[in-house]
Amino acid sequence: MLINSVHQPLICSYNYKPKAKASLPQRSICSSSPRPIYFNESKVWDMIAADPKLLVFLKEYRNTVPVPRHWCQKRKFLQGKRGIEKQPFQLPDFIAATGIAKIRQID
Repeated sequence: MLINSVHQPLICSYNYKPKAKASLPQRSICSSSPRPIYFNESKVWDMIAADPKLLVFLKEYRNTVPVPRHWCQKRKFLQGKRGIEKQPFQLPDFIAATGIAKIRQID
């Protein structure tokens, strides 16, 4: 096997296998468990849960979909603007300049 100028062995293209983003021990939370648990989807606050290993296991389970954030909220989805008053509709300037508002006004 040839050695390049940095003294690292050269890898032939047919023997080259791309490396993973991180090694298995770096990505697993508990290497002593029968099935290593990865934390691609876990967050920092998952570690303070009652059972963090179960929580991360459920998040990493195959063919699962995360629960949307609005499911745990007390208000209905997109109903947070209830207290804001709407301004009355105003005609655009170029239409108001024609005087149509005075004609349509009910006396």
